[in-house]
Amino acid sequence: MKKEVLISIKGEQDFENMDKDSSELVTRGTLYEKGNAIYIVYEESELTGMPDTRTTIRVRSDSINVLRTGKFPSNMLFEEKKQHISLYNTPYGPLTLTVNTDKIESNLTMEKGGDLSVYYSLGLDHNYIGKNQLKINVKEYNAEEI
Repeated sequence: MKKEVLISIKGEQDFENMDKDSSELVTRGTLYEKGNAIYIVYEESELTGMPDTRTTIRVRSDSINVLRTGKFPSNMLFEEKKQHISLYNTPYGPLTLTVNTDKIESNLTMEKGGDLSVYYSLGLDHNYIGKNQLKINVKEYNAEEI
């Protein structure tokens, strides 16, 4: 069963030799369960700099996978205490990122939605560039709240 949900996404970046930066997006999307995973799906827009792109976040007990399809495809895998290499397409061109996940926290359920947090560091072309946090809140969509 698919549910229409309200998704709040907050990203925080702490790159070397730069001020901390954060961004926040609130959008409608879909929440559903398939196999042993919960999926969060939403459309990117001009506001995120990735128009014509769909983001699917697969949440499993031991990993988070962020898959973007469309104009700016990418695939990032997060597993605690593991390193993964990702090709990340941006409006400015593709980047090869090294993702080192420090911690994943999740209380996400199909019934209530919930919170998901990922703490990780990034490398660009195998050089450390900074620490990041991704925090996502999912709750049932209520048109009166917007």
